[in-house]
Amino acid sequence: MDWRKYIDFIKQDIKRSYAATKGLEIERTYMLRIYIVFALNVIGIIGFVVLKEEFPVAVFVGLWVISALILGNILWQVFARDIKQNLPTLFADECQNYGAARHDFKCRIVYIGKMLFRGFSCRIYVYDNAVLLKFGKRCMVTDAGRQIKIAEMMFGYRCEFEKDGQYVQCRLNKKQADILQQWINGNS
Repeated sequence: MDWRKYIDFIKQDIKRSYAATKGLEIERTYMLRIYIVFALNVIGIIGFVVLKEEFPVAVFVGLWVISALILGNILWQVFARDIKQNLPTLFADECQNYGAARHDFKCRIVYIGKMLFRGFSCRIYVYDNAVLLKFGKRCMVTDAGRQIKIAEMMFGYRCEFEKDGQYVQCRLNKKQADILQQWINGNS
């Protein structure tokens, strides 16, 4: 592994993460929801300051749960939009077109587009003439070896799928990287 290449990969990931926050467009409805969360938290703080020990714990927990649900909904809407842009097709439809896969394995996803999804897993299905990357119900179809880049990293392999402005990055182990590399060599 080349350290300069490793540092370049880290710089690319930092730029990608920065671009996600810079290009994040929050719609008016999401801003209103954020204001509601702020107002609920202010009400909770004022109630706690005024009533001190007499402030009901159930009200405090209720305000906290409502705030968490609203913020979770906002994040889900933002992430769902990025998933639909970068994983454009439904897996059930594509799976019917290709039949049984030669290989399928689970790997860890890092980025979908510009959004960081570290900790989530996806499945990769390798067919004779295509590779399907599935996350949830959506998938990305890769049909040429040049659309996949594999690089060795410290604790595994970095795999990038890039096709028509769609981007997905995941982490693989050695066996998975070898399977994909064989497919790339056969389809480049």
